[in-house]
Amino acid sequence: MDRIKALYKSFEKSERKALKNYLIAFHSKGENKPLELLRLIEKKPTISADILATKLYDNPRSKAFIMMKSRLYEKMTEFLSLSVNPGASKYNKEIPYFHDLIEYRKTMLTATILQEKNLKEQAKEYMEKAILLANKCNNPDLEIDVLLRVRASNFHIGKSFEEITLDIYNAIQRQERDINAVGIFNKFLALHNLRSSHDHKKV
Repeated sequence: MDRIKALYKSFEKSERKALKNYLIAFHSKGENKPLELLRLIEKKPTISADILATKLYDNPRSKAFIMMKSRLYEKMTEFLSLSVNPGASKYNKEIPYFHDLIEYRKTMLTATILQEKNLKEQAKEYMEKAILLANKCNNPDLEIDVLLRVRASNFHIGKSFEEITLDIYNAIQRQERDINAVGIFNKFLALHNLRSSHDHKKV
């Protein structure tokens, strides 16, 4: 419950309003318990989980309440990066790489599902989008991943099998250069008795 309260408290007024509209839009029928929970928190931020469960489900130990608040937290975190969140554009400008990375993962997942459904043309469109996002992220690991999938699936993306193979080879070369660069940097730090700010022991 503390996670929901802390997250909701961090939302700006416009974000809270948009979140409520989001919860309303995806609610099917009956009482909107997640929305009512947020309203109760707004009225009394210190309200306990037991009281909330009693008000919403007439039972302080309600299992339905536990499931509902878990789903609500997932919806709230999902909402953070959605375009319907008025704060999302601001966050995306501040951390564009992570937004592009999320979009890449979502695009690859969609392509996989479409491919499993034998909707090859639609899957190809998402694979092409994933290639663009991988390039935008400037991440050879992502490029290798999607290009191997494209080649294995025999998608026609305007390039021959040999051209895609060359793209994979070039991405692998860039990946190796990145790895070597990190190795050289670490040797430099060791030579000067320094420690990297990304030292795995600090994580």
